Amino acid sequence: MFQFPFSIPAKGIEFSRIQKDYMATITNKGDAETGVEIVITAMGDIVNPIIYNADTGGSFGVNIPMEASDQLRISTVPGDKWVKFVHNGVESNCINKVMPDPEWFVLAAGDNIFTYAAAEGTEYLAIYFQFKYKYLGV
Repeated sequence: MFQFPFSIPAKGIEFSRIQKDYMATITNKGDAETGVEIVITAMGDIVNPIIYNADTGGSFGVNIPMEASDQLRISTVPGDKWVKFVHNGVESNCINKVMPDPEWFVLAAGDNIFTYAAAEGTEYLAIYFQFKYKYLGV
């Protein structure tokens, strides 16, 4: 058997680190703009999460308090736009909680830069973007 000496100092060693940046670059490798599904997961107490599109200056926020493990799901897909809140496994429509003048984000081809915040608890936001590449045809 292959063996080698290994020891860990008493103070331990770092295997990984979670670094909160509050900014994300989403790359659309397709040829055309596309809608996006955004999932915001609360890792602690959050009040009124909001996402900003750094490229357009637009924003999409929801006036809602969130507790750890709650999710806010947003679809900006043309023809299938919705906002749903999941609390204790129960999903409800919360489009009436959307802040005034929202930008229903579309991802342009190439890099798209987003930042995010909350009235309280920004450090507890975990955001996931999901989308499909679209290509121009003949």
